[in-house]
Amino acid sequence: MRFTGVISMKSYVESVIVFSTMAGVLLPARLFFVQYVSSN
Repeated sequence: MRFTGVISMKSYVESVIVFSTMAGVLLPARLFFVQYVSSN
């Protein structure tokens, strides 16, 4: 039971890290794209 909890916690942390990494990559790119489009 404890082992399963550790596994689910690890996968939860990994998914959060992946999600925050994707957000960290996509958000600045989207802001840059919006600025680029509005400037032209």
